[in-house]
Amino acid sequence: MVQFERFLVGEWLIAVVFSILVLPNFGHSQEDYFIFLKDNKKGLRDAKDQVIIPAVYDDLGWSLGAFYPVENVVGYKQNGLWGLMNLKNKLLTDSEYSNLYPLNRKLLVASKNSSGQEQYGIVDLEGNTLLEFEYYRLYLFNNLIVAAKQIGSEIKYGILDQSYAEVVPFNYSKIQTLNNKLALLVQDAYRGLVDASGKILLEPKYHEIEIKGNEFKGKFFDTYEIRDQNNKLVASHQVKSLRKGAKGIVLASSPDQSQVISPEGELINSYKQTEILDFVDDKAIIEQGGLFGVINDKGDIIIPPTKKSVWLHHRFIGVKHAEGYWSLLDTNLNQISNREYLRLMPPSEGLLAMQRLDRWGFVNHEGEEVIPPQYDEAKGFQDGIAFAKYMGSWGVIDQNGNWLVKPRYDSLKRLNHSTYVFQVGDISGLVNIQQQEVYRTKNILLTTPTGVIEQDDQKQYGLVSPNGERVLSLQYHSIVPFANNANYYLFEDDISLGIFNMSSRTFFRDTTIQEMRTLDEGFIGVRINDQYGLIDLNGKLRIANRYEDVGIFSEEMLPVKIRGRWGYVDRIERLKIQPLYQSAGDFKNGVAIVSKNNKYGL
Repeated sequence: MVQFERFLVGEWLIAVVFSILVLPNFGHSQEDYFIFLKDNKKGLRDAKDQVIIPAVYDDLGWSLGAFYPVENVVGYKQNGLWGLMNLKNKLLTDSEYSNLYPLNRKLLVASKNSSGQEQYGIVDLEGNTLLEFEYYRLYLFNNLIVAAKQIGSEIKYGILDQSYAEVVPFNYSKIQTLNNKLALLVQDAYRGLVDASGKILLEPKYHEIEIKGNEFKGKFFDTYEIRDQNNKLVASHQVKSLRKGAKGIVLASSPDQSQVISPEGELINSYKQTEILDFVDDKAIIEQGGLFGVINDKGDIIIPPTKKSVWLHHRFIGVKHAEGYWSLLDTNLNQISNREYLRLMPPSEGLLAMQRLDRWGFVNHEGEEVIPPQYDEAKGFQDGIAFAKYMGSWGVIDQNGNWLVKPRYDSLKRLNHSTYVFQVGDISGLVNIQQQEVYRTKNILLTTPTGVIEQDDQKQYGLVSPNGERVLSLQYHSIVPFANNANYYLFEDDISLGIFNMSSRTFFRDTTIQEMRTLDEGFIGVRINDQYGLIDLNGKLRIANRYEDVGIFSEEMLPVKIRGRWGYVDRIERLKIQPLYQSAGDFKNGVAIVSKNNKYGL
């Protein structure tokens, strides 16, 4: 008898299961047997090397699992189908089954193909049908049988006992055995538990169920709230996650389905076993079982999830068909070009890179091939140029197909519109659209928006301008451009930290600075004497180093940490919000996320 106790801890329901169950015994003959091959046919020898089944069969054993006899009975295969025979070479059934394998020591699972679909049943060791061939799947759960069959248009799971009576109804989208004592009941997005006697311990109503030893815990779905700018509750949903899509649409996901929710919080549609990618205008890509389709913002499936790949653009849809070729459609799903492409990339600057006849070229919005397929490979256009590979080497072309940088390099990276970083063999350098190589080196070159950082084999760094001028020699431990203004570089050497201005070729360095942070709104966070403050790009201290930590300026407010708590000061260091918080985020549209006592608010 199974006993269980339940008690709630927060949102988790905890239960302890006490049960002792016996594993099924898959008994078989202890004598050794050996399959042998003769003239591409299989037979069987015993341990004394005597032929007991002549080599006249396509296969011996079972369609699933290793070879072994079950009570002196074994499967044989002829003409693509399986049958039963004994070890005395007597056929017990015709070869009539698509699949045949043991369920336990007395029963076998068999299947027959009906209208292109496998239908499973159970036969005994003499081939008598005990359970009719009407099931999609059959497998053991202790002494019970988990079965799946088609009900209406769906596959539903239930559980049968040893007399094939229904002990768990066929209501579930899946039943997954966890161990010899418990199985997971899945009903749409919800989970429950059933034990090995067929008793339902938990109806499917949980988001997650975890098993540890004799304990399990079930977690309810999180409740997500949608609120307007006045903090008024618009709607709430119990789902796994909630994220914002385009046009105010909200996308919700659960283990077995995804949902599209309107900006007003109403459910537009839900999709089983489907993932929704983000919207582009009024359409979104969906993925189902590794295949892709498209829905609109009304929740309608406008391209079924039967395509090998899909991309969306504001004016176009690229579709890869099951046959392997790509088509170009407009937003009304009309085919723009009758050509079939091996590859088709999303448009960039009015042109789409495509592969046809094993060569790459470009088509325009009308489907016309404005640059015929002639390249080994091609990338999309950016600022009027594209990288193209011709006869094994890379170059740069304009939108008319003219070479701006002739194809003679192993690789190219863009530095700016007129200069590119090249690699050929072990040589790196800079080449411009006048075909001039203005810099060459055997060192590594790392591209930044305003120059290249050079690294030698001793991990020393220098800086080279786009015209090939070395502006910082190879002597620094690190050189990093500031993300918000790449004209300024943070450098470190044996002496200090400092800032280099690429435009004016000027330095600032300070030996008292222990750490430099990112550049935001013209200020850089620094640590001096183990206290934090802010300097400007000229190195002048603007916010005194008197804080335990600082954030970054946003909307004229700077998070500062004082005595273990966060508050805010303005640009002239007036305390605007008292240090009351465990954490303090950046301001956006007049509000910031803060936490206090492990709770969050605005």
